[in-house]
Amino acid sequence: MTSPTFTLMNEYKGRFPVYHFDIYRLSEPEDLYDLDYEDYFYGEGVTIVEWPEKLGDLLPDKYLKVTIERTGSDNVRRITVFASGLRYNEYMEALKEYENSRA
Repeated sequence: MTSPTFTLMNEYKGRFPVYHFDIYRLSEPEDLYDLDYEDYFYGEGVTIVEWPEKLGDLLPDKYLKVTIERTGSDNVRRITVFASGLRYNEYMEALKEYENSRA
């Protein structure tokens, strides 16, 4: 998957659609209205947003935030997941149970 920096959004088809937004170059969050963003954010697919802090008030109340950070090594990344909303908190609990069952 490549970043859609110059197109704002790429769509990937599969078992369910994936919408990948890169809104770094977006001037105002309201510019997303021109893209009918609600259809993507609240539709049947999965929406991935790079630079979500630029969404302002358009950020949904319920979401998973995945942060990927470089560590001291070129080939190692730290992945952090934060859940907002009951549905996503339940996903996180299920993931923790899965991890504990494998330990």
